[in-house]
Amino acid sequence: MAGIDKTYISSKEQYYEVKEWAKGKLLTSFYEFVDPYYPKWGQKLTKFYLSDWIRKYSEEEMDEVFSKGGELVLWNTPEFVDAYLIQHCELPFIIERLKEQYPKSFAKIKKQGLAYNDTFIHTYNPHIKLKGKFKKKGVLFTSIYITVDEEYLWYLSNIDKWVARNYPWSMLFDNMPCYWVRGSIPKKTLMRWLRKWQLPKGAEVCIQSEWKGHIFKNKIVKIK
Repeated sequence: MAGIDKTYISSKEQYYEVKEWAKGKLLTSFYEFVDPYYPKWGQKLTKFYLSDWIRKYSEEEMDEVFSKGGELVLWNTPEFVDAYLIQHCELPFIIERLKEQYPKSFAKIKKQGLAYNDTFIHTYNPHIKLKGKFKKKGVLFTSIYITVDEEYLWYLSNIDKWVARNYPWSMLFDNMPCYWVRGSIPKKTLMRWLRKWQLPKGAEVCIQSEWKGHIFKNKIVKIK
């Protein structure tokens, strides 16, 4: 993904079209609280309206610039806001700009949703089926690995979330390629975790149990 990039408008119609579309859209993110010196901040959430990113112009300012064929900055959005726009915005000139910013990753972000970099808290209720027994005797450790399109996600322990391995700030957290516990995991507990993590649709969850003597057994669960 790109860093913070500007989007420009060339008419008042575009300006008011975006303002109308963005009105009332409340987003939730922990992105603004990432700080290596204050790790507990990563557990906090901030809510903001998408319209807060839109720059304010008077009618006179816009008339002066647009009458000369000029452009004005609409907003200067970071990548987590861009991910939301790719998923939800249908305004042609906004989508065209986003495709220019993210030529290689646009389709992937569109397909996987906001979980591409996990900067938003998801609200959908994934379809999960757990078959068979999960709590077994003699299990020393249980590890959970999660992949999306055959790419492993990374677990960030201090915010209890899974993110893509290319998540730009993941090194600021305690992170690991799996989530593990001593012993086995009861089915109800595992179901609660999977729903709490709000994994993207299409994710594949591998639950790996380890017995004494390094005997492993994998169980696969798919998020639909």
